[in-house]
Amino acid sequence: MAAATVVEDDSVRYYLFPKIYNSTDDKTYLEKKKYEYLAKLFPLTSSYIWQNECFNLGVVDAVNDDVPPHMEGITYYGENIEDEWFIVFLLLQLTEEDDDLIVQVQDSDGDFLLIEAADQIPKWLNPDSSQNRVFLYRGVVHILSTDQIPQEQTPTLLASLSTLRKASHNTRASPAVQCAIFSRLEGYPERHHALQHNTQCFLPATAAAILQHDPQLIGPAVNAFVSRDPSEAKVLRAMRYFPPETRVMCNVCFTRCLYAQLRQHRYVPDRRTGWNLPPNNAPQFVSHDLGLKLACGLEILAAAKEGRNGASIDYCRDVRWKCFLESLTSKGYFKGELEGSLLYQKLLQDAKEYFAQSLDDVSCTRMRTQAGDRVVHLLNTLDVNLEKLKEMEKNLKPSDDDAWMDITPDELEALLSRYSLRGDQADKESIRNSKNTQLGSAITKGLESFVHHTSDYSGAEVPGTNSKKTVEKATVTLNADAFCDAVSAILDFKLPPSDEDSSSMSSYGDEDDYLGGEQDYENKDCTAEGSGGADKLVPNMMTYMDLMDRELAATDVGLSFERLPAPSRNREKHQVEKETRKMAAPRATADSDDDSDLEDYQPVDVDLTALKNILLSYSSQEGLPGPAGNVLSSMGIHLPPDLES
Repeated sequence: MAAATVVEDDSVRYYLFPKIYNSTDDKTYLEKKKYEYLAKLFPLTSSYIWQNECFNLGVVDAVNDDVPPHMEGITYYGENIEDEWFIVFLLLQLTEEDDDLIVQVQDSDGDFLLIEAADQIPKWLNPDSSQNRVFLYRGVVHILSTDQIPQEQTPTLLASLSTLRKASHNTRASPAVQCAIFSRLEGYPERHHALQHNTQCFLPATAAAILQHDPQLIGPAVNAFVSRDPSEAKVLRAMRYFPPETRVMCNVCFTRCLYAQLRQHRYVPDRRTGWNLPPNNAPQFVSHDLGLKLACGLEILAAAKEGRNGASIDYCRDVRWKCFLESLTSKGYFKGELEGSLLYQKLLQDAKEYFAQSLDDVSCTRMRTQAGDRVVHLLNTLDVNLEKLKEMEKNLKPSDDDAWMDITPDELEALLSRYSLRGDQADKESIRNSKNTQLGSAITKGLESFVHHTSDYSGAEVPGTNSKKTVEKATVTLNADAFCDAVSAILDFKLPPSDEDSSSMSSYGDEDDYLGGEQDYENKDCTAEGSGGADKLVPNMMTYMDLMDRELAATDVGLSFERLPAPSRNREKHQVEKETRKMAAPRATADSDDDSDLEDYQPVDVDLTALKNILLSYSSQEGLPGPAGNVLSSMGIHLPPDLES
């Protein structure tokens, strides 16, 4: 299956399925369509500098009943992903020109168009379910939904193509998906000019002439140099094709990616070769250094040619060339020039070279051998005029500023933010705040449930963690009278009326009574769960706890608690009374200050205090196991390692 072919890393593979109208010879028909498509794209690709391999097409017969005859191509883009997106732009242009053309494009990640629109695509669409569902058709992206083909089915390619042609109005991807993908293509085809870098290079005369004649050799030359192996050191010592004795200064156009690769690659030439570089801080060092590396890359390409001359093309009789030439002429490629004029001859020669490149089958060993053939061919056919090249040195354009290679931390941060914070930020922030609120509520509710849960002698248990044990303990025998007596003996005590009374020795008697009551309770055969004495506890114990909170309010412990806000009416009333007292009796007593402090008292916010303390405890664990994490985990609450997230 064509679409199921594994794509190698840093490569993009594309499949073109034109509609075949009852052709007796599918291959011949597709060959004709191939050169029609190449002719349409030639004005866009002729000036484009590829990182490694150019856009190419080959005809493929029907593999089986599920894969119709089609065209396909593969381009290795290496480090420059802009080549991949430029190819997507070219394919969309073809689908706009030909309404019956359907295109599928993939890389090593599969349907990479979905990655660009990951925030907008349906949730059911993933790498496993997207096979044979994503296509380019009539200038836009189409996705075969579950309405056309059920999600549990993997559609065959033939079925997908048929469905797309019959119901394309229902398969068009949503506007959000289209916007996400087309925003990545914004600026093409002019965009590639902004990504180019023009500079001066000190090159051997033959190398300068070759790059002027075929600027697209710059990519193979750079890649041959930066990816060279130790066995090619002998070739660089000889420099048989590009000796350094006849060097001239010339303008060379790089892509920014190629320029950065060559500029950052350090290389010290063999002194015996004859390369003499200026000091590193000299103004001309960059031009000499770039020229040296480019010449070495071209030398490697020329030396890599191992007798592969290839079959010569008879341009007078080749039917494919005639079809290609007719398509170029109909598209106005020759700009109305008379046949035989200098500009016409140059355009014709460029077209022939482009046509020759397109003849290589997509499955053969590509690029370096092919580029080496072109270099050797130009070495044998070009007439290098050294005097003319020397004369051109006087009118060279200055080198572009390469400050774009240096990026500040702030610029890097802004660049990363632009790509990582896509989508509606308000919605994302709202969702994040909502999740934080829910998490805080879950923690406080879990702690409250844990504290109020009744446990037995075996230890504290988290509510709901052992339902089986709870069921087993649900059947208890309750002696109501004994239970009430026991609770009364333990909890029925009165708050002492004053500090003096509370510190008297009578408290020891109370303690004895408590211990005696506890012994009586243990001796009686009763177990219970309930709150029979809770009513007596409330008016006394709660008052006692409230007074204790007020006493602790001014201490360090009390100040560490989170407080509930005081009612605004009481706060205003107290402020007025305080000012009145200051005016009437400036020598206020300590008792009045104490009363004022009591009136200023704000109750403890138990939930917020507990939440704050457990989060601080969890944060101090720094992602390691600890008590706070264990307690929260037992409640089914899992916090992120970094609480700020």
